[in-house]
Amino acid sequence: MQLKCIERRINDEVGSILTPIKYAPKYEELKPFFQNLLNKERSTGQYEKRFKIGVSKLTEKDLRTKEIYKGIPTTPRGLYEEL
Repeated sequence: MQLKCIERRINDEVGSILTPIKYAPKYEELKPFFQNLLNKERSTGQYEKRFKIGVSKLTEKDLRTKEIYKGIPTTPRGLYEEL
């Protein structure tokens, strides 16, 4: 399913919503996709749950990444600026 969504986006068949970490498909364009391809209906609540950003998990990952690279003297300074 994800590959089909990516393919449709690359071919400018659908739009997307820019989030801080990724592009997410628009619900109104994804809804018919679920109905036609998967023969399932998804509510906006299910959509939001599927595509929500886990901020606490991302923060934890960033902290782990910083700790790993802190001990490597050749780590580019830009890494810390991005994190």
